[in-house]
Amino acid sequence: MGGAGRSRRTGIGLAVAVALGAGLASLPSPSGARTPAFSVADTPGATAAPGDRVVALTFDDGPDRWGTTQTLAVLARYGIKGTFFVTGQGAAGAPDVIRQIAREGSVVAGHGWRHTSLTSLSDAELTASVSQTDTTLRDLTGYAPPCMRPPYGAISPRVVDTLARAGKTAVLWSVDPFDWKGPGVAAITSRVLSAVRPGAIVLLHPGSGVRAQTVAALPGIIEGLQARGYRFVSLCGAPPKDERTVIQADSFGTGPGWPGTQLVSNTAIVGAAATATGHGAWVAASDGGVFAFGDAVFAGSLGGRLLNQAVVGMAATPSGRGYWLVAADGGVFAFGDAVFAGSLGGRLLNQVVVGMAATPSGRGYWLVAADGGVFAFGDAVFHGSGAGKVTAGVVSLVVAPDGQGYWLVSSDGAVLARGGAPAVGSLRDLALSRPVVAGAASPTGQGLWLVGGDGGIFALGDAAFTGARPWTTPGTVAVAVLPTAGGYWVVRGTPVAAGGP
Repeated sequence: MGGAGRSRRTGIGLAVAVALGAGLASLPSPSGARTPAFSVADTPGATAAPGDRVVALTFDDGPDRWGTTQTLAVLARYGIKGTFFVTGQGAAGAPDVIRQIAREGSVVAGHGWRHTSLTSLSDAELTASVSQTDTTLRDLTGYAPPCMRPPYGAISPRVVDTLARAGKTAVLWSVDPFDWKGPGVAAITSRVLSAVRPGAIVLLHPGSGVRAQTVAALPGIIEGLQARGYRFVSLCGAPPKDERTVIQADSFGTGPGWPGTQLVSNTAIVGAAATATGHGAWVAASDGGVFAFGDAVFAGSLGGRLLNQAVVGMAATPSGRGYWLVAADGGVFAFGDAVFAGSLGGRLLNQVVVGMAATPSGRGYWLVAADGGVFAFGDAVFHGSGAGKVTAGVVSLVVAPDGQGYWLVSSDGAVLARGGAPAVGSLRDLALSRPVVAGAASPTGQGLWLVGGDGGIFALGDAAFTGARPWTTPGTVAVAVLPTAGGYWVVRGTPVAAGGP
């Protein structure tokens, strides 16, 4: 929560929050330090001038899976963008939601690693909180904005100065309807509309439970502001950047090396699949582009096609002559000898689809959503889901080699076994440096490899650990671990601007 009225706020933070309604421009800060922004025109990279009839809708806390996705749906309905200030810990636990925010054009910025008053942290702790949050956001969206919002609005000259040295401006707000208290939809709407002035930054807290009132109030707020001639802007958006991504992979163990040289994708890479021979692989990009390596046969792609939602994953047929791509809305696209067995396209989903897996026969597939929901098509057998049983976003569905079960893997390393898939362990109680992004089954089906966003490998059950090479290049993110005879490949993407060709 960024809002007011909490006893944990320091005296300075409380004075700031109270003074906002009176139009205070900024808090005095040490020489050379940036001042917290209370107006759109004060934010880094702002295009609005003082007095412009603009307003920024900002959303604190979370992400809350229901509240955030519902907020995005409302923003999309009106064709406007917002700014979401999220905790780093929350972002790591719901990577799909963070990617959805960025994919739909809104901005994701930091709210501290945990929802802790910044004034209670030492300089070193504050710097670490900012750095860890930035790393997570950069991994998930490719960008860490120069803005952050202090939890509870708690700031001090020391905090402002420390944030400035870390390249951050503390962005507060000028309109606070105290929506987190649940005063009712009409009260939230009225408080916002009566307080907005040109350049206003509105503080909102959408979520589940009582915070659903904020989601319900949002259409009335937007329509009321539009009727008064306001246009909506987001804060601290990403500057124009090259989105091309270098496709790379590392080989571990005694198996064959990665079969190919570096290639460049126009967009981020989102998934990969190996051929049955273990001497080739396909890599998929978010725009539907497909890249074939080794003995993998190129059977087509969606490159250049206008998609309703970005591609999020792929699966291959056992013959090596075809594959499927799946988009975030559950749309499925078949190529080569891959059989189209159905999709979720056009169906209203509780959460976005994050991946897919093929049956051993190649005549069916499963789709998995971020909340653990599983959807079976063709000869794929439904063995159960993780809906309501996961505390972090599901990132991967891994099928047992015999097809009689599967595992659901969450970003926090939790593993849920379904059907005939054996329990092989979990990373849920470990403190991970980066969220888990994908998994793969051992040849026996008695173990799993999990890979973190930084390339760290975790071996569960009888899966053998044959090495890892975590990287530190900014923006580099793993997308898949692919088993080979005697080892595995770790597939990763690096933004061109971060050191690619």
